[in-house]
Amino acid sequence: MQSKRGSSSPWSVIVTSIFSVATFFCFMTFPGFGQSLSVIPNGDSGYAEYLTKRLISLAGKLTRSSSSQRQAILEQLRVTAVERQQLLERMFASKPTAVSNVTLSESVRAQLPKDIQDSIEQRVNMNGEFLMAYEDSPGRSDLRYFLRTNGNQHSLHFSGQIPTDFRSGDEVTVSGLQLNYQLLVDSVSSAATQSSVATPQMVANNSFGEHKVLVILVNFQDKQTQLFPASYARDVVFNQTNAYYQENSFHQTWLTGDVFGWLTIPSSYTTCDTLAIGTQAKAAAVAAGANLDAYDHYMYMFPANACPFVGMSTIGGDPSEIWIKGQRDLTVVAHELGHSLGLLHSRSLDCGSEVTCTNGVVDEYGDHFDMMGNADTAHFNLAQKERLGWVNYGSSPPLTTVTTSGTYWVDNYESTSASPKGLKILKSTDPQTGARTWYYLERRSSYGFDNWVAGNTNISNGVVLHQGSESSGQSIYLLDLTPTTDSWMDPALAVGQSFTDREAALTVTVVSADNTGAVVVVSFGPPQCSAGSPTVTLSPSQPVAAGTAVSYTVTLTNHDSAGCIAANFELQASAPVGWGASFGSTALTVNPGASATATLQITSPTTAAGGTYSVGVTASNISQPTYSGSAFGTYVISSPPSITLSNIRTSYSRNQTATITALVSADSSAVVGASVEFTMIKSNGSTITASGVTGSNGIATFKYTFRKKDPVGMYQVVAKTNLNTAAVSTASFEVK
Repeated sequence: MQSKRGSSSPWSVIVTSIFSVATFFCFMTFPGFGQSLSVIPNGDSGYAEYLTKRLISLAGKLTRSSSSQRQAILEQLRVTAVERQQLLERMFASKPTAVSNVTLSESVRAQLPKDIQDSIEQRVNMNGEFLMAYEDSPGRSDLRYFLRTNGNQHSLHFSGQIPTDFRSGDEVTVSGLQLNYQLLVDSVSSAATQSSVATPQMVANNSFGEHKVLVILVNFQDKQTQLFPASYARDVVFNQTNAYYQENSFHQTWLTGDVFGWLTIPSSYTTCDTLAIGTQAKAAAVAAGANLDAYDHYMYMFPANACPFVGMSTIGGDPSEIWIKGQRDLTVVAHELGHSLGLLHSRSLDCGSEVTCTNGVVDEYGDHFDMMGNADTAHFNLAQKERLGWVNYGSSPPLTTVTTSGTYWVDNYESTSASPKGLKILKSTDPQTGARTWYYLERRSSYGFDNWVAGNTNISNGVVLHQGSESSGQSIYLLDLTPTTDSWMDPALAVGQSFTDREAALTVTVVSADNTGAVVVVSFGPPQCSAGSPTVTLSPSQPVAAGTAVSYTVTLTNHDSAGCIAANFELQASAPVGWGASFGSTALTVNPGASATATLQITSPTTAAGGTYSVGVTASNISQPTYSGSAFGTYVISSPPSITLSNIRTSYSRNQTATITALVSADSSAVVGASVEFTMIKSNGSTITASGVTGSNGIATFKYTFRKKDPVGMYQVVAKTNLNTAAVSTASFEVK
């Protein structure tokens, strides 16, 4: 029995947070500590910020160093840059939004030695082939994105919304931040027009007819194991999996192909380079007589190695690619082939004591009655079959779209009859995008690969319900019609029971169900009002000087149901004590599902210190104040520039030349183009003034050659910058 509920101790969260903060301050206090990143349980973002500041500081020291100091500083730079690179590569995958806070500018990168620049991120535009691929293991899955270009494969990571309108094999242009073979993506675009499909959520029309599979059995140069005979692979793929796909598709899709191997490739089992495995396996198969152009899918089977998955497949692709590790059976092979046709996972949505919700717990493999979920042999669910075109497309069995109240017949799900294989009922429509979310109702019977139904009295005595959105193939969820139990093995709506969705004004009642099908009554009524908490966002701000009035855009989205009237929301701002905060309008009237904006202006005192401050806004439904939403942003005050004199000796002789430098910096970064005034006060009180402008390294230079008539004694140099009259740097030396 799988539990549907879960909780975590708040004390574990508090202890972890305290340990994280303590660790961060430990690193900031003892910069030499923590050179091995494995001892940092938390606080990657803080340590990355520390390493970035250290890198900038070392780069500044390098520009001002003498020849005797240069080698030691260079070595510190290299060590810091490599450690920072390793940390950021990990953060690209785990904390992409935090990477932008520690990114070095192109101007700073350009100042570094060439060999160190290779360890620093840079802005790029790259063209190549877009790939989506699932890594699957028991209890774990990872949907990954790649760009293949010039024989290399780059991992794509997204700090914002992940694009859903591209398929594996599309030629795209990616803009973003590159670090080694990692890309933090700002945007993805394609000049090619996406192929039109029958419905927005349907996969490309390649799921019908004969699918030729090239199975390549490979082992490694240091592990030449032959796990099973070629006949085993042939039976699993072209007998068992083929039979599953023929029945599942109502005999519209079938598999043919060939098996090559075992073949040895020049990779090691101690590594996991899927691109290399695929490339080398195809080359070995060609050498053995295979014609790669004759196949729709490439399947690589290999012994256990360092790869963390049991199966991996591209999401679609022409041809698609599938990696199978170890001796696997129908369950793994059929699942990965589902991905290769374009399917994502069949999930479950746990809404606690309710059947539906907007923020439930999602289980990636939670559909226990679907091969794309957590089932051994079960059919794909109705929403997945619609995506493939196996129902309601061309000569496929029909799917009844219900728009009026009435009594409907649903045929048993698995047989090749021409009767409706399920009901499709509108749940909601996104007011922003127009994408519709549907209920999918199906009647499972103990037929063929669904023979497991015979032992489940809940499934055999009712109908199964899923929901799926046209916005994404990743939004297909099994719903639990018995939410009061702790099992996901009894999700069906049984005979005599009803399910009501008040927001959709919909009631479904099961009248009868047997192995031939089910009779279902669907009733529609006027939409009812169900209030919801609004979503509020606050636009970010740029660093400003203290005392600046900063305008923010407040965006409020009303999540009341369609049956509600427009709601009035009151806006309240929060800011540090003594700061000013005002709205253009303190109230917004917003229709259900719609959004509206207001302007919030925050002003800091002119005496506020440099740093990052939190500001926020709360929106409350005036008639129902319990429904509210908040958002927080930042008000960043730039620290005023500072000036530092350097390169000054303790003493000079007359006829020598003093070359004195002044560094202007703000927030640990060099300031370019700042005016600097130098004043040298001689030992007799006379003065000499000169001016300069800082270059790309933030440094301005003052030179003076001492003459015989200059007095001996103590001299003083004073440097000021026009950007901060309060910033003064002085230094003294002796003229002998």
